[in-house]
Amino acid sequence: MTTRETVFLVLFVFAVACGPPFFIAYATYQSNLRTQRILKEPTLFTTSAWRYFVRLDSIIAIIYACMGVIMFWFYITSSFRDTMAQSLSLLVTFLMDFIGYGLLNLLFNHWRHVKETSLFFEPGSRIIRVRRDESESVLSTETIIGVDRFHTRGKVNIYYYQFSLIDDTKVIIPGGTYGVEDIFKYFEKLNYTNHKCWFPKIPK
Repeated sequence: MTTRETVFLVLFVFAVACGPPFFIAYATYQSNLRTQRILKEPTLFTTSAWRYFVRLDSIIAIIYACMGVIMFWFYITSSFRDTMAQSLSLLVTFLMDFIGYGLLNLLFNHWRHVKETSLFFEPGSRIIRVRRDESESVLSTETIIGVDRFHTRGKVNIYYYQFSLIDDTKVIIPGGTYGVEDIFKYFEKLNYTNHKCWFPKIPK
């Protein structure tokens, strides 16, 4: 391995190791501020592309995809003498590419729903208005009869919530939607049922 490759690898490992703790601390601080605000004043949450893709789960998914590309680059530029090492490297490359493609595909599948969704908290009437395009659904302790959470297996936690309402409608809110976790702080007694999936795509 050349000096340039070694420096690049060290920087990459440093970013992977130090990035997540920083984002977790920052996200916790922002979450506390949001909780105080939604309980005191009407608050509208919309999600920009920047806010959606520059968050811990999205960044980890992108890192997986980049690692697949990097592994492929190492495979085609390195000269292996050991057949076993060559086969193992090729297997890891295909595995990383498969995971990376699957996670990126999942991110963009959820983004199509996130960019059209807004959450409006009304503390006076204790309801949440979920707006998507021209439609609107109202979440409250009286209208919600159940919540299901469909999420990925493993370290990357990409998920969405499905709220079942009393009028038999289903309201889907992806985990990347700004303010979605505040719903469970707003309605403190609201619980959900977990469902593990490899790639929890949101149906059209």
